[in-house]
Amino acid sequence: MIESLAKQFKYSPAKQTILCETWILGAICTVDMISTAVLVHYGKAVEANPILLPFIHRGLLAFIAVKSFTFVTPLAGLEIIRRHRPRFVKQMLRLGIAGYIGAYVLGGIHINRADTTSGVRSAVNNASVTTSPR
Repeated sequence: MIESLAKQFKYSPAKQTILCETWILGAICTVDMISTAVLVHYGKAVEANPILLPFIHRGLLAFIAVKSFTFVTPLAGLEIIRRHRPRFVKQMLRLGIAGYIGAYVLGGIHINRADTTSGVRSAVNNASVTTSPR
């Protein structure tokens, strides 16, 4: 049965490999997931994704399961679609890689700038300036 489906879709497992871009995007997502879990565990970060936030509070396994589902499923879907639209899928994966890295970098800059600014404001607000009456 599987062989007949493979023939129908002209799918040859020997010839079909997973795109390098799929591996790269999967690796980026995995690094993000692991770094988020570790940083949240040590109180150095919070989950910024409101969809994943409740799951990180339910425990590490729940977070890893849901986070993995959110990127493994679309990547698998893209690999299936690639049989019919290989150039489109490759371009979308490259766009996804650039977008993910861009969002990660910009988010980090924004958070660090906010921490720096709030730290400066906090230091200014906490500084006591005493003046002696004349």
